[in-house]
Amino acid sequence: MNEKKRKPTLIELQARKALLVTQCAVQREQLASSCREMGRPVRTGFRMMRLFKSPLVLAGLGFLVLKAPWRKFFSLSSLLWKGWRLIRFVRAYR
Repeated sequence: MNEKKRKPTLIELQARKALLVTQCAVQREQLASSCREMGRPVRTGFRMMRLFKSPLVLAGLGFLVLKAPWRKFFSLSSLLWKGWRLIRFVRAYR
C-alpha cells in the first residue's frame, strides 16, 4: 500500500524535473543569444579604450586642452557638430 502512494509522487517528480530541465535549456539559450548580441558593443568598447591609451591621442587631447578657445568649445551645438564630424572621419578610415 505504501508503494502505491509513492509511485504517483515519483512520477510527478520526474515530470517536474523534465519541465525544469526544458526551462533551464530555454533560459540557457536566451542567455547565450544575449551574450552574442553584446559581443560587438563590447569589442567596440575595448577598441576605444585601446585608442585612448595611445600616446598620440593623449598628446592631442592635451594640446586641445591647452589651446582650445573655451567659450566656443563648450557651446553645445558646436560640440555636438565637432563630435559628429570626428565620428564620420574615424569611420571613413576604418
